[in-house]
Amino acid sequence: MRSTRKVLFDTGSSPFQLITTQERAWSISDLTITDSLSGPLWWGQEITFYGFNVNKPIKFGGKALNNSKVYYAKDGLWDSIYSSFDVWGITGNAYFFENTVIIDYKNKLFRIK
Repeated sequence: MRSTRKVLFDTGSSPFQLITTQERAWSISDLTITDSLSGPLWWGQEITFYGFNVNKPIKFGGKALNNSKVYYAKDGLWDSIYSSFDVWGITGNAYFFENTVIIDYKNKLFRIK
């Protein structure tokens, strides 16, 4: 089933392609931890993220993005952010290292090349 979700773009989340809740991360992955990141990552507070390979198609601006990983914070520390901003999760710069993002505010266009 195909669905559209909103994500918040955060330049401070550069190491991550997608970050969301544990439940949401598990719903689009194979449940095998393939990566983790831990340290004083949030205003000096210790936080651990677990990463999983995404097994669902991910598209931004109509472009399929391959080899995706999704992460969640071990202690759910960021979970309130998603509901506060009414988003499924957060995306950082990692998805766009090899892509060009085009935002045309005047004509209300968004593209990824």
